[in-house]
Amino acid sequence: MLLVFGIVDMGRIFQAYATVYHAAREDARHASTGRQEPDGSGGYLSRTASVVKIARNALAGLPLDDSAIR
Repeated sequence: MLLVFGIVDMGRIFQAYATVYHAAREDARHASTGRQEPDGSGGYLSRTASVVKIARNALAGLPLDDSAIR
């Protein structure tokens, strides 16, 4: 049982690592283009808010603590 749960935990760790790696890559790509995301009311978010939005969307599979992302 210990071996099975160890394998499952390692799979979860690898999935989290791959998700964070992908989010960092997407966020860096987005930040380097200078593009801003629409805010829904016809305007655009600031660059910082756009980068945070892209990162949060890319981290959709992981539980997030809202106080950790500012």
